[in-house]
Amino acid sequence: MDSLAPELIDRIVSYLDCHDEDTLTLSRKFQVATERERGWWRKHTVTNSNAEMFLKAYSSHRIHNLEEIIFRTSLPPLELSKERQEQDPYEPPTCRDSVDDLKAMDEEFTKQINHLFATLKTLENSTGGEAHAPQRIKLTIYTPTREVDLWHCISRKYVSWRIHLLAPETLPNISMIRALSIVQEAAGSFSCAEAEETSAKLDSRIVLDISAKLPNLEDLECKLREDEWTTSLTTPSIKHYTRSWEGPHRDSRNDFAKAFQTCVLPASLKEVRLNFGHGNSMPEDVDQRQPLPNLVKPALYDLFSTSLRLFSHQLRILQLVVVADETLFWPNDGSEASWPNLESINIMFHMATPKGGCYFHGLHNKGRATEGFEISASSYPPLGPEENDEVDCDEDQMDWTGSECVQFRVVPHNEVLLPFLTAFAKSAINMRFLKEAVLWSPLAFAVGDLDKSYAPADYEECLLSGLIDQNDEYNQDEWGKEGLPSHLSWGVVYVAPNEYTFSSLRRDGPGESYLDSRQLWWKVGKWRPDAELHNLFQQIGKNRGEKLIEYWEDNCYGSGLVDKNTLGRCDIDSKGHSIYIPAWK
Repeated sequence: MDSLAPELIDRIVSYLDCHDEDTLTLSRKFQVATERERGWWRKHTVTNSNAEMFLKAYSSHRIHNLEEIIFRTSLPPLELSKERQEQDPYEPPTCRDSVDDLKAMDEEFTKQINHLFATLKTLENSTGGEAHAPQRIKLTIYTPTREVDLWHCISRKYVSWRIHLLAPETLPNISMIRALSIVQEAAGSFSCAEAEETSAKLDSRIVLDISAKLPNLEDLECKLREDEWTTSLTTPSIKHYTRSWEGPHRDSRNDFAKAFQTCVLPASLKEVRLNFGHGNSMPEDVDQRQPLPNLVKPALYDLFSTSLRLFSHQLRILQLVVVADETLFWPNDGSEASWPNLESINIMFHMATPKGGCYFHGLHNKGRATEGFEISASSYPPLGPEENDEVDCDEDQMDWTGSECVQFRVVPHNEVLLPFLTAFAKSAINMRFLKEAVLWSPLAFAVGDLDKSYAPADYEECLLSGLIDQNDEYNQDEWGKEGLPSHLSWGVVYVAPNEYTFSSLRRDGPGESYLDSRQLWWKVGKWRPDAELHNLFQQIGKNRGEKLIEYWEDNCYGSGLVDKNTLGRCDIDSKGHSIYIPAWK
């Protein structure tokens, strides 16, 4: 049997019944071919306890079957200090993390990441070093989770402090990783009585710190949660204890910018998908009247957005779910910017700006603030061990059913939005190989909320603003009824000549999948760009041809705003070419 050519063995195995495992004992070559044909050993979850078994299993031919390594991190359960145990062993831990608690969490996470990288380095060396190790493996790292009990204070379940990776420069380089995904799972529940675990938030710079240690990285993805509004639940104690504190959020964005100044990212990196709104229901389930923090001050512009722009310079594909300003696309000093390789850019921007304003306001010009409140020492969670909160954390006194989700921001705020759109158009013009570009924001509008918002339930005003079309399914007689929420999208889409046209945007069916002209969709209701901005958008892709087709109305929604799924969806053609526009959920 061993005298047969490997290609012939592969062919024989491919014809055998998938449940026939006798080939495993025929010979070494048949064992290898069978495992590869059956798809065995493609994925493995590594833990602190099974690292030795993992190395034993894959320090052989199976390393070439391995496609994904999954690593789940965790934090130890909350425990009483020795002093508290002596005083009252039944007394629950304090309601707030202490400085020592935060330090311990950073050290525990760092310890686990160090263990992972040491294991991967050992595996890589066992294959004969970097030159012989496979370089097509995906590494998926999940953010730390911690088990919680019913008697734990709510504030220990909804944590705003970030977990940090200490001394990332000491990690070894791992050459066999081609793709990296860092994911925060939506753990726990809004109800304190139901929560069984909580998911910690990572400092954003960890995405860069780990990427810098993967010299052959080609594909980077992250799904991290950053809350822009606090909970819509109305009970004061719930709002207090489940608050997304603004200070750690601002610091995490700034840490990303600082890391970018020192991290050397791999030159091989070509595709990046960063979702900084993972697990959020924004802009649904929020009270859009709430004041927002200024995440920029004391800087003059958003350092986080600027870093993402610099980060995108070498890429072919960029997808973002992000809170950003115009420096995401164009330098604040007006200097020239270029993207020599970018082919696909897909930005879903939050309606909130980094400065605390909003790109959209309500009817009759309501809610037009351009800056939010300044972050101060009071914008950070209180620290233990002493209980400093004045709000009583009593589960029996908390109403988890009452909420106030006022949704009315659907009208473009030109003072804020026009500079953002201008910067995007200027950048897209400089993307010489651009095939597709999407810039959009999800919006939410509920008729029943208007009496609680800044605007009246004005059917005619909604027609004039372009929120709805006169032929929309909601006529004037139905307008005042409850239960007519609209989950909408506002944005602009560009497709280059002879490139795949998204199915949700085709006008006449599959026959329009490919056209020999540039195409530009304005999914903006009745809003229109001024002449200067319109001219900039018309220049996008002009090097690919002069002919341009612009679409101003939608087949289903006419001149009104389109449904969220019109832009928030994934399209795949027969060639496997795809574009994903992630939704908040």
